[in-house]
Amino acid sequence: MTVLGNVNVNGTLTLSTLAGGDLVTNGSLAVTGTLGTNGRSVTFAGANAQTITRAGGITLDYLKLNKSGGSVQLLNGLTVNAPAGGNALELNGTVDVLDLNGNTMTLTSTVGGTDAAGSLKGARRPIWCSTAPARWARSASRAVADARQLHRQPHLVGHRDAGARRSPSPAALALTNGTVVTGTNALTVGAAGAVARTNGWVVGLLAKNIAAGPTSATF
Repeated sequence: MTVLGNVNVNGTLTLSTLAGGDLVTNGSLAVTGTLGTNGRSVTFAGANAQTITRAGGITLDYLKLNKSGGSVQLLNGLTVNAPAGGNALELNGTVDVLDLNGNTMTLTSTVGGTDAAGSLKGARRPIWCSTAPARWARSASRAVADARQLHRQPHLVGHRDAGARRSPSPAALALTNGTVVTGTNALTVGAAGAVARTNGWVVGLLAKNIAAGPTSATF
């Protein structure tokens, strides 16, 4: 189902389990009633700014961005459950920006998609990878990026402020602001990757693999 404008759910909207039951909107999503996603995905498309809002937070089964401009901004907390597995969040457009806007996002599965330039923004709010094993996925068709491209274990939290974003280098870590908290886990950057920092830091364990051969390395 494709909606060219806004989707305002004041009563009850339940997506179908049949083919074509996914919801695609070029506008914003506002829920004051009940939205039953029924295992289907909700996709935000188009070039305009869009918002997701529900007082107290909203829960989706799958979230996809397929944007050519603008951003998708959270006005409340967001949980994406991925009940059938697969990617909880996919960035599939050419200009995909998901703005946490000071809210908390909880993902119970992987992040994937085809947009190598896709990014997350926030305001010192956490991104939780809950249940196991939650990993930022890497697609063979794109370069992987910053802390999101690295394998994460359950309950690793990435606190970001306006900008942990994708880099063209595979398995690279780019810290632009905020902190990444590893808990008892380790954040690992591959031998071919790079570590770059403008502001922010890693609280916990950061490991950088070094290729065999060099007698010294700087990172």
